[in-house]
Amino acid sequence: MASSTLKTIAWAQEDFRQNDRDGNGATDYWRKDIAGLHLSLKSPGNFPDPIILADDRHSTVLYYSEKSVRGPVQGLFWVRAIRLPDEKEPDPDRFAACCFPAAYGPGIRSHYVINQEGVVYKKDLGHAKGIDTYPVDPPKEGWEKVN
Repeated sequence: MASSTLKTIAWAQEDFRQNDRDGNGATDYWRKDIAGLHLSLKSPGNFPDPIILADDRHSTVLYYSEKSVRGPVQGLFWVRAIRLPDEKEPDPDRFAACCFPAAYGPGIRSHYVINQEGVVYKKDLGHAKGIDTYPVDPPKEGWEKVN
């Protein structure tokens, strides 16, 4: 679930980059939030609402029906756009995102991360509520590659 959610975000980032969805003439990634990435796509139906509504730190104003409620993907995971370890300002040539448990417990213990390279890693970070920065070197820091 978390891995496929991050792969969907990576797909949307590549679509944004390859099709210059912000119209700025640059091949860059959307770096603000996960929810705003959805609004930039010409075919937003390919980006599921549950992912948009699971962005725990969205800064983009979203317009939904009254039935739409922010919450974790299938009640299990929140998502968040995160920075890369060497950034002071978001680098438009890279991106990173994490997916983390809404409630830490049996069967739902890992945090997941992805960046522009498209590899998903996971690690049990205990009761942490997400991370803000992508790991410097995921394997060396104990993150396990997800197939």
